[in-house]
Amino acid sequence: MLYYQPMERYKPEQRENIMDEELGDLIRNLSETTGDKIPIELIDGTYEIEADNFTLTFTTDEEVFEIRNIDVRDSVGLGRQIINAIHDYADNSDLEVLASNVLGTARGFWETMGYQEGETQNEYFRVT
Repeated sequence: MLYYQPMERYKPEQRENIMDEELGDLIRNLSETTGDKIPIELIDGTYEIEADNFTLTFTTDEEVFEIRNIDVRDSVGLGRQIINAIHDYADNSDLEVLASNVLGTARGFWETMGYQEGETQNEYFRVT
């Protein structure tokens, strides 16, 4: 039997409870870049952002920032801006960046952003 566990929703003033200062800087940077308020949810170590213009799902630990899903709506260049903000965060935090669940139609985007296909199907890693 599967049970639904609702994601915890955090208001901006509660964000420090779910992320470190550097990750908070990434969220602020994304907000400034996109002009969106950034609502963030956390469940089982996975962060989910559902903003007006994009959705981003990711995990992060001491070594890897894993982009599990990114979906940009009606905005040319926004995906590139979001990924560049993630790269800045990863570089400042000494993290590798990995994109998982990459759709076949998005492979060109990831390759343009400096990623190569990994050993696991639909996984791309950033080449630095």
